[in-house]
Amino acid sequence: MRLAAAQLSIAERLDRVSLILEPGTITAICGPNGAGKSSLLEALAGLLPAGDGAVFLDRQQIAALPLRERARRIGYLPQAHEIAWDVPVRSVVELGRLPHGDRLAAPVEAALDALDIRDLANRRAQSLSGGETARVLLARSAGDQLTVRGGSLPSEASLSAASSPAIRPRASSIGVTSGSRPAKFRNISK
Repeated sequence: MRLAAAQLSIAERLDRVSLILEPGTITAICGPNGAGKSSLLEALAGLLPAGDGAVFLDRQQIAALPLRERARRIGYLPQAHEIAWDVPVRSVVELGRLPHGDRLAAPVEAALDALDIRDLANRRAQSLSGGETARVLLARSAGDQLTVRGGSLPSEASLSAASSPAIRPRASSIGVTSGSRPAKFRNISK
């Protein structure tokens, strides 16, 4: 699966950003606070309009995809993440199957293994550390067998997920980091 952006523009945040993310690659988006990294990810996930530009998933515009199809194919882990319900970790990961309308166990089990959180499966979600929570929420995306993952999360969790044999061949992983001076992204390309 290929994710591409062409001339993304969001006022005061992104100025004609273009990029291509290929399956099996790891892409780091680095920049100071306020540079538009999160806005870029939200636009790539179809959560923000692309302005005059467009986002394509396998040559189809994301904006044209039905919402259920978008939910099946794109995972987004926002910068601020928490689990609101005190349910077992396994239940959180199983939520990734909702867009598919099934309760397949194999993708959930694979996600627990890929992110090395099988030992957390029966723990209550609200007892987790911040890093464990990030890994569980990323596993929820993997449990959905998603092929694009992005978001701001601790680098250890994102690196272990991106390098996992269970996820990496199918994914374009995007890591995000920030600094202290605001700036805008301009014309990013591979």
